[in-house]
Amino acid sequence: MKLFRILAIAALAMVSSASAQAGAITGVVLSNLGSDGITGSSGTSNDVIPPKAAATSFVVGASNFTLDKINIYAFGDSSSGVTGTLGIFASASGNPSSIDMTSALYTATQTMTGNDYYTFDFANPELTAGQTYWVVLRTSGTSSSWYITGDAPTTMGAGGITYGTTKISNNSGSTWSSSLGAQFIAIAGSPVNNNPVPEPALTSLLCLGGVALIRRRLKK
Repeated sequence: MKLFRILAIAALAMVSSASAQAGAITGVVLSNLGSDGITGSSGTSNDVIPPKAAATSFVVGASNFTLDKINIYAFGDSSSGVTGTLGIFASASGNPSSIDMTSALYTATQTMTGNDYYTFDFANPELTAGQTYWVVLRTSGTSSSWYITGDAPTTMGAGGITYGTTKISNNSGSTWSSSLGAQFIAIAGSPVNNNPVPEPALTSLLCLGGVALIRRRLKK
């Protein structure tokens, strides 16, 4: 009976811990939401009421970058939730190449209900080294917002990507202007290793092959 109680308490502790970490992401490399993607949420409303959109740019470093997840802090505007779509766009003349999500390089969607951290999973596309990309948010809501802060996203870890700038579109969604602050965002992923270390098994095979060739030559 005592063992059962101990196990029950341990299980409750694990559940509590998991609940506390809900929304957290790992591998964060660029963020103003902390290294877990859910730290800090005191900001100003920056509406993305359709057809408006908001955008944040980042620059990939010397190596290609594998994009995993993006967390944002935003408002979804109704108890039943609205659809938020986050798109990754190329850069054109210092702005997102388009505001049309159908032309995005990659997209991810999430149901947004009230003030919260929202995780968009991009399933690991590979972004090109040295290129500027834009993260663009559009929603189906009538009072949705992507909150902004005075703290720009900073590089965290060896991700190799850096923050660019933040913009907001006009009411028609046709032009872009500078935002009054940086949107809350955390980008998770990892640089692509262009010179991978050989697997131990492969290294052993190569060594054995080399030894065999040397022995064969010596016998001759």
